[in-house]
Amino acid sequence: MKVLLKGYIVRSVEFYNKIDRETTINISSRVDSTVKYNNDASECDCVLSLAIKNDGDEELISMKVVLESVFTYDNNENKQDIHKEVSRAAFWQAKAIAHALCGTMGIPPFVIPDVDFDNIVEKRIGN
Repeated sequence: MKVLLKGYIVRSVEFYNKIDRETTINISSRVDSTVKYNNDASECDCVLSLAIKNDGDEELISMKVVLESVFTYDNNENKQDIHKEVSRAAFWQAKAIAHALCGTMGIPPFVIPDVDFDNIVEKRIGN
């Protein structure tokens, strides 16, 4: 399976930080991905949202990155497999942007766990 990233744009970034140096935080993340296909051009658009927050007090610290990406793919491939690969590639871009923003803000990068897109897509779209 091969998908090719043609480009992406960061649609929005939200960042809230109201912590002091002595605060303990418990970070969780959520990823949402929507893929729309243009079969005539063998292209698809992926809108991926990566939200990171402190469990229990979301206003203490949180970040949200919304990324829109364009990919090309082989029309002979299964759409479910394309969705997984496109979402996985967009996630890595969003994760890199989140880490860069943390560095810019002067805080250590969030530990963002990998996402099992195989399992998520199969549950959402079906086998």
